[in-house]
Amino acid sequence: VKLGVDGRIVERIFPPTDQDVTFAGDGATMSIDLPAGAHTITLENVGTDWVQIRNFTLTNFAPALGAYALRGPRFVAAWIFHRANITSRQENRTAPANGSLSVPGLKAGRYQAVWHDTLTGQALQSAIITKIGEGPLTLKTPLIARDAALHMAPVAARR
Repeated sequence: VKLGVDGRIVERIFPPTDQDVTFAGDGATMSIDLPAGAHTITLENVGTDWVQIRNFTLTNFAPALGAYALRGPRFVAAWIFHRANITSRQENRTAPANGSLSVPGLKAGRYQAVWHDTLTGQALQSAIITKIGEGPLTLKTPLIARDAALHMAPVAARR
């Protein structure tokens, strides 16, 4: 079996046999690095026997964190999730990750940003942020094991 990315090939020989063979564990695992960007991926059976492929697993093909967000000129509501852990059981989760969230279109001003644990509802982190000028506001996320919510609104003016 030949596995290729943009002409770079990894090859594995599975000798023909008189009977079906099922490999256990990593007995038939093949892997190849896939850098960011568009690629041509090829998979060929160039041997003299048939091969059955049970699955393809792509890892580290996107940032660990994903997000859905709504924003207006003076508010942000976002849900940030750990791609590998959002559907995993607690005992199967990978390490928590953090990242950054870019928020375009927010007006200049002072905002209170509160990150919440979505399971307990408790605040994970809170900060007053001052947005100056044009351009997107970039926020650093806390460490996220499964998911978190962000609520950001203007700070009330002092009297």
